[in-house]
Amino acid sequence: MPLVCGHPRLRLTSPPLMASPSPQWVNTPVLLEALSRYEQGRLPRSMQLWLQAVLELDQPVRGPLRPHC
Repeated sequence: MPLVCGHPRLRLTSPPLMASPSPQWVNTPVLLEALSRYEQGRLPRSMQLWLQAVLELDQPVRGPLRPHC
């Protein structure tokens, strides 16, 4: 193993990818606005992925996600 300043050279690697934990809570007005924009197709891709993760959707949903009263 090569030495650097008398110390073995350490190989730095990234930690293994792990699924991030599920959120404990979500602000209701934020979630409702995200749902509305998702249904209208006006939500940025990153927010679409966030919403799908929060709602534990396996695939994108076309159409309403919540009943409209």
